Amino acid sequence: LTENVVQNGKISNKIGKSLAFANSYSL
Repeated sequence: LTENVVQNGKISNKIGKSLAFANSYSL
């Protein structure tokens, strides 16, 4: 279970970084 939580955290972290990157690009 904890491994799943860690994986999900990493994935959402990557998505968050990609979104922030895309946002800074469109500005």
